[in-house]
Amino acid sequence: MHMHCRVCNAQANHFARAKILSKYEIEYFRCCDCQFIQTEEPYWIEEAYNHAIIRSDVGLVSRNLKLARITSRVLNVLFPKAKSCIDYGGGFGLLTRLMRDLGHNFSHYDPMAENLFAQGFQASDKDRFDLLTAFEVWEHLAEPIEQIRLMDQLADNWLISTLLVPEPPPNQMNGGTTFLKVGNTFHCGVNGQCMPSHQDSNESLSRRIEGFISSVANASTRF
Repeated sequence: MHMHCRVCNAQANHFARAKILSKYEIEYFRCCDCQFIQTEEPYWIEEAYNHAIIRSDVGLVSRNLKLARITSRVLNVLFPKAKSCIDYGGGFGLLTRLMRDLGHNFSHYDPMAENLFAQGFQASDKDRFDLLTAFEVWEHLAEPIEQIRLMDQLADNWLISTLLVPEPPPNQMNGGTTFLKVGNTFHCGVNGQCMPSHQDSNESLSRRIEGFISSVANASTRF
């Protein structure tokens, strides 16, 4: 059983099976070339996006607070002249609201979710921005190449995070496809080759990022 990879069009072989939305048995495939892990055609996507927030996402607010802090540091240190930014796939607009509260000119873009927290600051896909953020978005893209083209039209500079696959991959770990079902329950694809160890958690990765940004910020004060 195989399919063509949605990213590079190479052959993707069957990788695992998981239940989506607690009712659909979905097949996952891993690209032989770029290692991208993706589902079969995501026929359940419209149903999934009827609710942008799910009950299992208990870290929604704390995650956005942390990402706002990291993004603000990145902007202050690496993009101090940035005049406009866009949060791509921003859900209900919480991160956009937080970034604006921190003094950054952010706009919200997400055609799949209602903008509740950043009303009046809705971006158009015809606009151009100095920086684009896309946090926990990559794994939800049913057509990643089309979305990448759009992101490229919106901004040259991107700050993104996405779900990473542990090593060894999930089908070699206790629990089988548990990794594919944690967190959000309608992932269409995940990055298959970035995390060096399954012992690395999102929390430890966040600390590494914050440590890097802090070191850059500290170094910049000496010049």
